[in-house]
Amino acid sequence: VPSLSDLKQYDFNPKDYTTWFVAGEKEGIKVMKEFLAQKKRVSTFEKPKTDPTALSPDTTALSPYMTRGSLSARLFYHSLKDTLKGMTSSKPPVSLKGQLYWREMAYLIGFSVPNFNQMEGNPICKQI
Repeated sequence: VPSLSDLKQYDFNPKDYTTWFVAGEKEGIKVMKEFLAQKKRVSTFEKPKTDPTALSPDTTALSPYMTRGSLSARLFYHSLKDTLKGMTSSKPPVSLKGQLYWREMAYLIGFSVPNFNQMEGNPICKQI
C-alpha cells in the first residue's frame, strides 16, 4: 500500500491536505473514546440542538468511521451504554442512542427493501 508521500509523482503534496479526517479503525476508536469522555455532552446530546454550520464538528464526528466500517455500531452502542450507566440522559429519538437506532433502521430498510434507491419497483415508495 503506497503512503501519501509516494503520491508525489502525481503532484500530490501531503501538506496540502483539505480535511481534518484521519481514517482507520484505531483513529475511529480514539475519536469515539475522546467524545465519550465528555460525559455531560454525551448525556445531554440532542440532535436538533446541534449546529450544522459549526467550523469544528458539533456532533460525534463518528459518521465517516461508521459508514466505512472503521467503527462498529455495536462497539459504539455498548461503549455509549457503559458511559451512560447510572446517569440521567436525553431520550430517543434525539439522544445519541436514538440517533444510532435511526441509523441502523435506515440501513436495514435500505438493505431489505427491493429497489430502495429508486421510485419504480420500490414497494414502500409512493408512485407519483
